[in-house]
Amino acid sequence: MKLMLLYQEIVLENDTKVLPALIDSLKTSAFQMDSKLAMIKSFLPKIKFQHIDMLVNNFQHLVVHSKEMDGIFVCNINPFLVAATILFICDHIKQGFPLAKLRIQQFEEILVGSMIVLLNNVYDHEKIRLLLLQQDSDKFTTLAIMAHLRLYNAMQTRVADRVIQDTWISRVDVSGSFFENSTAYHYLTFGKLSG
Repeated sequence: MKLMLLYQEIVLENDTKVLPALIDSLKTSAFQMDSKLAMIKSFLPKIKFQHIDMLVNNFQHLVVHSKEMDGIFVCNINPFLVAATILFICDHIKQGFPLAKLRIQQFEEILVGSMIVLLNNVYDHEKIRLLLLQQDSDKFTTLAIMAHLRLYNAMQTRVADRVIQDTWISRVDVSGSFFENSTAYHYLTFGKLSG
């Protein structure tokens, strides 16, 4: 563990050398995107505009201008986590660098649409459940990232909705009517406070 922390410290201190090479690696191969994106996420607080330009260009190349889009979904263990992480990084970029918003919006819709198509065409509920509940390096599940980004269209697909309903357990009984749980309703209707 100590070695990993030391490694992270050394890498993050050398951001001028490591970050451009890491961003450039997105262009060369679609393999191990989850690892590359996790490292890029760790650099987000230190990222500068020239890095943003390179990163957006490479994301745009991956999604719009090449057949590598299939690579994102085929060459990675969890394509949903990779796509959600790309969208998370893009969301962070849009907040810090509003000028990049238009360029990002061009490929965001394509990426979300591809996620939806893939979710609609995979019929193995158990595999999708495992993929959507897998955690990234920051301990967020794919589903949590999708919820944070408000990717409701992807979350409302048949398979994703079933995963959400299977995993969500309410601590409050939501089976009754709203009025049955209301103290004022009980008091007005029955003349007493408890039902």
